Amino acid sequence: MKAKSFIAILFMFFALLSPAFAGHAAKEGVGSFTKTTEKGMFTVELNLEREKLSVGKNTADVTIRDNHKKAVTGARLTIRPHVARHGETSIIRPSVTEKGDGIYHVENIYIDMLGDWELKVTVRKDDTEDSVVFDFPGVQKRE
Repeated sequence: MKAKSFIAILFMFFALLSPAFAGHAAKEGVGSFTKTTEKGMFTVELNLEREKLSVGKNTADVTIRDNHKKAVTGARLTIRPHVARHGETSIIRPSVTEKGDGIYHVENIYIDMLGDWELKVTVRKDDTEDSVVFDFPGVQKRE
């Protein structure tokens, strides 16, 4: 009887913990970051090609949803990488291509030096504009 109780408690323990660990690993493993824009008009999910932003060219997919969780199509996105302390921007401008269903592919997110970087994503749809900043402290060279 004690063995069955112990197994039941152990099973419940792992059943409760496994979703938390699974979500954490998936979130961190794919370089995915989600934030709501400053005015709350959009949710922006940034999915880096690699786990982290690094010195050199970076690529990402950006998913835009409105405040009703619906995909935003036909938007104009601007991505501006800049050094957090100085405000200096990269000389190379990222290019954005709409893939559909609220997903936009971004190439040439160029980081030209080590340090603390920010990516400012501005979303323009019809007469609406809102933005969000993603922080990337301690950007390093690619391994």
